[in-house]
Amino acid sequence: NSTFFCQQKWKKLSLINFASNNIQIVDWAIRLVPKLQHLSLSSNKLKELCDISCLHELRVLNLSMNSFSACENWHAKIGNIVKIDLSQNKVESLRGFSRLYSLESLDLSCNIITDVEEVQHICNLPCLEYLWLTANPVASSIDYRVKVIEQFNARMTELCLDNEKASEKELDTARVLQALRVVKEGKTPSFLQNNNTTHSFHKS
Repeated sequence: NSTFFCQQKWKKLSLINFASNNIQIVDWAIRLVPKLQHLSLSSNKLKELCDISCLHELRVLNLSMNSFSACENWHAKIGNIVKIDLSQNKVESLRGFSRLYSLESLDLSCNIITDVEEVQHICNLPCLEYLWLTANPVASSIDYRVKVIEQFNARMTELCLDNEKASEKELDTARVLQALRVVKEGKTPSFLQNNNTTHSFHKS
């Protein structure tokens, strides 16, 4: 009885794997799994993400090997997501991830990101520690790793880029790039902010 089925909720189900099912759209039925924490939709035919913000406990979302290109305003479609796998898609821009403040891990390997400045959209995410951009056109550019790491400012030592944290040499070069930005933009580099060289003077 379909009416009976639609009234049921799978309240104890926390993990679902819908990989390799030729799925083109995720519909309202996903609401029947309110306690879902881990959802895999890998190897399907998805092009857009529907509103799954009703899944308040969802933390891990695997969308690898689909056809995503524009990922606009994903903060309005996903709740407190921690890990997203979008490897092997057609993503060009990181703008849509800029307000996913709980995101810790973002896999965008094997996409078509060409501009290293796209990282500006995600470099201020407070929890982001793991980022994969390998096998994108941008990963073949000169000083790719340093240019990405530098944009994370004071958190550059925390970032694990393409499964590897920055070396001391990369960090030193990144700080030089930050200093060059000071000349260009008139801003103080993050590694000089909030240090112990600041003095306060009080009138007696």
